[in-house]
Amino acid sequence: MQKINVIEYLPKIMTELEKGILVNTKNGNKLNTMTIAWGQIGIEWNKFVFTTYIRHTRFTHEQIEASKEFSLSKKYQLV
Repeated sequence: MQKINVIEYLPKIMTELEKGILVNTKNGNKLNTMTIAWGQIGIEWNKFVFTTYIRHTRFTHEQIEASKEFSLSKKYQLV
């Protein structure tokens, strides 16, 4: 896996976040993607963290609780 300098990408990440980014989860064979437009980036114990809030009533929340992980990706607009 290639290591990136998150600080270099912060302006791009925040720009994409305004447009909406995707939270992706997988638990077993169940896949889920949810669009979010809120979140924050910070540093805890010298590591970058991304924080977002997902209601406990959402399927995405259930998936994250079960798998303990998620990924973020850019939302593409199809023409």
